[in-house]
Amino acid sequence: MEGLRIEKFNPEELDEVLEVERDCFPKKPYDAATFLIYSSLEPDGFFVAKLFDEIVGYIIASSKASEIVSIAVKQKYRKMGIGRALVKRAVDYLIAMNCREIKLHVRESNVGAIAFYEKCGFRKVEKVRCYYGDEDGYLMKLEKFFKEDRET
Repeated sequence: MEGLRIEKFNPEELDEVLEVERDCFPKKPYDAATFLIYSSLEPDGFFVAKLFDEIVGYIIASSKASEIVSIAVKQKYRKMGIGRALVKRAVDYLIAMNCREIKLHVRESNVGAIAFYEKCGFRKVEKVRCYYGDEDGYLMKLEKFFKEDRET
């Protein structure tokens, strides 16, 4: 996509990331402290998507947990390949960090996200009761990802 860049998160961009978070998760957004903790624990695993210099999404990956912790793309920029580019960058990072099994969690009711993750090669492997406190979640694991990218 023209104008799209995936870059490491810079703490000076925190306000823009919080704007993405509130757009995507208005009921229970992460607060500033949460993002700063993730950034300090694993700065190389926190990426932002910039479309012509506007931050329109982010992804946080943890090599210690071999997991995608959180991903968000502003609603008006969805279905444009931005989420897929973020997931690809996070997976590439986790593979470079020698993660053998990449996983994530998703709310059971978030059918759109589940379908997106399945398109990226993740599969539901386990239902986790009360994972989100008020709702069950699914543990999803990566089976294959961008096979065409890996073969070239």
